[in-house]
Amino acid sequence: MGTTTKELEETQTKDSAVLHIGAVLPNLRSNFLSRLMNALILQAEQNRCRVQIALHDKDPQQEYRLIRRMAAERPDALLLCPINQGARFEQFLKRLAIPTAAVGNYISPDFPFISSDEKQATVDAVALLAAKGYRKLVFVCPQLAVRAHENIHTHEQRTYGFIEATHKQNLEAIIVGTADFLTELDMVLQNGGPRTAILASGDTCALQVMQHLQKKGLRVPADIGVMGFGNIDALQYIHPSLATVSRDLEAAGRASADVLQALIENRPAAAETLLPCHVIDGGTL
Repeated sequence: MGTTTKELEETQTKDSAVLHIGAVLPNLRSNFLSRLMNALILQAEQNRCRVQIALHDKDPQQEYRLIRRMAAERPDALLLCPINQGARFEQFLKRLAIPTAAVGNYISPDFPFISSDEKQATVDAVALLAAKGYRKLVFVCPQLAVRAHENIHTHEQRTYGFIEATHKQNLEAIIVGTADFLTELDMVLQNGGPRTAILASGDTCALQVMQHLQKKGLRVPADIGVMGFGNIDALQYIHPSLATVSRDLEAAGRASADVLQALIENRPAAAETLLPCHVIDGGTL
């Protein structure tokens, strides 16, 4: 049977109702963005939204270029995980006049923000370490080395949580925040001290630390504890099991889709959506 003119018109009407969300992201290599975007796309499809993704690989100028290119297609909304920051970037986005939300890295109160509660998660992680009897904690966050020129809101929130929690728990606290973090860590550990644990601002970083310590002849956890952040999929193959912090990235993806839908429909959207995390004890503590 052929297709009637009426059926064609109905199909065109349905197609025209599909909304367009443009997502400009650093990459999809991270556990955070890959899982969040998977959930967002599935939710967006239910809302009759098509998601177009562009990746800038943490190049600040490329982020600007891709946002301009995406905006030229007049999407119904934009989703960013920005590495740019500050007043210039904020004004640039406002001039686009396209509803925009951010995940992971904050822009300003004028742009809805969806993320995990990174600060509280780190407070909870420190509480676990203190309960395990660790009195000296080393927070390893190499991303701090680029904070002057890159938006690292997620890692800054974890750093603030670490400072706040260790102060309240009266723990000895050291922050390692250079690109050459393993060398700096060696210098910190030379000083000895009370029972020590390392809290890394990311599971991949924690695994690098574990491997480095083992090469130095240190036993985990007999000599030193290690904890990561993120609960990445690869941890199921790691022994001893890495203590970590788990985030509900699927919930974050769905929440992002709902916020974008509200912006598109000109409905009120939450200025900030922070989803709870939970700590996971492991064989490295």
